[in-house]
Amino acid sequence: MNEPNPFEQSFGTDTSAFEYIQNHKLGSDTSSYKSNVETVCSIDSNSSSNYSIGIKKKQRKRAPKKFKSEEERREFLERNRLAALKCRQRKKQWLSNLQERIEFLTRDNEQLELETNELRQEIINLKQLLLTHKDCPQYKQHPISY
Repeated sequence: MNEPNPFEQSFGTDTSAFEYIQNHKLGSDTSSYKSNVETVCSIDSNSSSNYSIGIKKKQRKRAPKKFKSEEERREFLERNRLAALKCRQRKKQWLSNLQERIEFLTRDNEQLELETNELRQEIINLKQLLLTHKDCPQYKQHPISY
């Protein structure tokens, strides 16, 4: 039912350890944090992915790409520009679809709430009708418990 975010998926990271941390709220005291990190690390050591949890290591910046010619550099920049444009368009479309879904679900929810209120009102009316007829002879022969 949840629509996946294509921008989180494009990096191809395994989020199982992050989900574990979110599901097992880490305490504010250090001892609880250390035991939870050790648990997560032991879980990670059993998995096939190779990354550490808890402390982020400072990553080195990528060295600037060296181009053989100015033409090669221009081609690279053009491909990069097109890729960025495509990514922005994909994100815009994804957000648009998400907004449409929100609007649809909001309208649907409002309609269901109206229907629920109508049904509750009908229950009240039927109970009142039953109460007005509680002294009727037919009711005394076949009492209804509610």
